[in-house]
Amino acid sequence: MIKFKDLLHTGTSIGKVVSINSITAKVKGFRNLNVGAILIFESDSIGYVRSIYEDEALILILENRGILSGEIVLFYKSKFEVSVGFNLLGRVIDIFGNPLDSMNIVDLEESREIFHESFGVMERADITSQIETGFSLVDTLIPIAKGQREAILGDNKTGKTSFVLDIIKNQKDKSLVVYVIIGKKKDDVQSIISYLKDSGAMEYTTVVVSPSTSLPVISYLSPFVGCSIAEYFWEKEKDVIVVYDDLLEHAKSYRELSLLSNTPPGRDSYPSDIFYQHSQLLERAGITSQHKGSLTALPIVSTYENDISSYIQTNIISITDGQIFFDTDIFLKGRRPAINSSISISRIGKRVQSKYMQDIADELNLALVKYTQSEKFSHFGTNLSDSVLEDIYLGEKLQELFTQNMGEVFTFFEQRVLLTLLLLYDLPDLNIKDISYIKERVKEIQYIEDFSKDNLNDSLVKYLIPEKNK
Repeated sequence: MIKFKDLLHTGTSIGKVVSINSITAKVKGFRNLNVGAILIFESDSIGYVRSIYEDEALILILENRGILSGEIVLFYKSKFEVSVGFNLLGRVIDIFGNPLDSMNIVDLEESREIFHESFGVMERADITSQIETGFSLVDTLIPIAKGQREAILGDNKTGKTSFVLDIIKNQKDKSLVVYVIIGKKKDDVQSIISYLKDSGAMEYTTVVVSPSTSLPVISYLSPFVGCSIAEYFWEKEKDVIVVYDDLLEHAKSYRELSLLSNTPPGRDSYPSDIFYQHSQLLERAGITSQHKGSLTALPIVSTYENDISSYIQTNIISITDGQIFFDTDIFLKGRRPAINSSISISRIGKRVQSKYMQDIADELNLALVKYTQSEKFSHFGTNLSDSVLEDIYLGEKLQELFTQNMGEVFTFFEQRVLLTLLLLYDLPDLNIKDISYIKERVKEIQYIEDFSKDNLNDSLVKYLIPEKNK
């Protein structure tokens, strides 16, 4: 970042600090100042213009190096820009592009403004392919298309971040990733970065960090910085996934800034334009006729006591193309990932599934509905018919199939084989304990193109199931 002394004799506009607190400053004396401009203080601190009034401007402090009332302020540039380039892959940076990983400063190719309008409706193209998350439940019932915006909701400590980290791990040679960490504690940040490094995912991932100790304006700007980096990769014809973890913390930061800026509060003390802030961010994802790649947005949003009807959560749901909900009750039962499939949805993802997988998904939905109904009925303690028992046993086997611990992922082909075996092949003696054996064996099968029920012959079935069932 340029220093105050470098600008002093350039003839740039000059102002003066009239009041200061830990987060904001008020300055006077500028002419033709615009919202979003970057200012340099005499102490080499950095400011971002939040609001302009008749005789003064409100400045959000990006970096405070000891600002004093009365000191000189210089105009630096009219917009906040971030440097972008492929050298950012494998790096951990702050919103200014400064390295946070003890490595050299990143040498980058160009700069771009972090705020701009998204593509219009006429510029967008149809989705054509699916992201391979590696989770059978998601890839079958809640498929995420490349270019989609899929919200991930749930209470704290229900596995949302772990779920996303495994999706990232599964993107090797498939997609590039930008992971934006907003408002997390230092230990949580280190845990995320360590997992990405240990799993080999850092080589195709850029991490933008604004930890819980950051000033509110840093947390507010960080997702827009991450989105701009992702857009650069997208424009270079890459498939890109950008993760915002999480947007509830982002909303809280923006609420704090707005209240300090005397913006009239609305529902839950959030300013009226909080919906615009998130829609402006998320609508930048998609597929267009101008780019061959795609930009997929996965915003994580925390809930409290499983309540997805709160203000920010409902805002995000209305902006995105679906949501995956992590349920605390399911988490406490030990199922991983703790996804409640009954209230999770992907509004556009099924368009890119193969016809065979759509049929499998229909069969799966029917089996899960029967399982839920039969399980509730079984609690009455009455004698159950054979058909009800069959529905329960099948549902329990499916739940065991969908239970995937961190690091355990399956390809589309492996998922197809597993679901075909359980749903469409008659194996009455197969029990729940056999599922883990089958999940291990399926990874040893040679890939079969256009796999369907017709390819699941007796020899393949005998290979997959335990010896006692043969």
